[in-house]
Amino acid sequence: MQAATPPNNLTAKDRIEQLRGIMQRSGIEAWIVHISDPHMSEYVPDRWQGLKWLTGFTGSAGTLVVCQHAAALWTDGRYFLQADKQLAGSGIQLMRDGQPGTPSMVDFLGQQLPAGARVGCDAQCISMQAARRLEQQLKDAGLVFQAGRDLLDKIWLDRPGLPAQPLWQFPDELDGSSLPQRLAQLRLHLQRDGHDALLLSNLADIAWLLGFRGRDIECNPVALAYLLVAAEQPPELFLCQAARNSAAFLAEQGVSLRDYADIFARLADLPAGLVLQLDPTSCSLASVQA
Repeated sequence: MQAATPPNNLTAKDRIEQLRGIMQRSGIEAWIVHISDPHMSEYVPDRWQGLKWLTGFTGSAGTLVVCQHAAALWTDGRYFLQADKQLAGSGIQLMRDGQPGTPSMVDFLGQQLPAGARVGCDAQCISMQAARRLEQQLKDAGLVFQAGRDLLDKIWLDRPGLPAQPLWQFPDELDGSSLPQRLAQLRLHLQRDGHDALLLSNLADIAWLLGFRGRDIECNPVALAYLLVAAEQPPELFLCQAARNSAAFLAEQGVSLRDYADIFARLADLPAGLVLQLDPTSCSLASVQA
């Protein structure tokens, strides 16, 4: 028996074919890969660089669509030459976004798929707002949107783990207010607007509100985190372990520290009828699927 090809030696064609096998077994006719993470960050950690891993394309903007018999990548004019070189021999068609004659992603899917076909993506890496828009566009094209767990988990065997960097306290005197003051202001707004709790996913918002800085994302002083703030309970901060180990200064101020991976189970446990405020542009679709 021939030994399996090591993950690092697979070509883009090999990886696309592996994805197609998982799609077929999952009942998905097309899979969309965005350059995005669960917090809709502009700079994306290596763990969520699935488009780069699948295709070899290293640009910062792009969307990949994989069907059983076709694959295409949309990117903008900054990357036309780069993508043309990096996609060579992959079987992936380059779609020059914004150029005459270039079909939209939904038009391409409509051409490739039969009516009623299911189109999926990672529900953690698409915002609620973008998911609603895409779902309607696909519906208009006679297709079904089915976002869920990331299919790449089943084939990306050497996928990077979560960033694991410590965080540190940002001085109140530089911020202009203290953590208790900021939380009190936030809770006043929640009460005024008739909300029982707030879910924050935007990493810069969380770092500012709680008064810390991190280094989980290159060029950004933030840490991977979710924050749940209720009107009458301690705020709950969901962090990776390395960050939790350095966050004693937050625990001392009444912040409950929890594991990053626990956020969706926590959202599922929220009481029925609780009015949760969130930002549909920065919270993922998975946040409301929990």
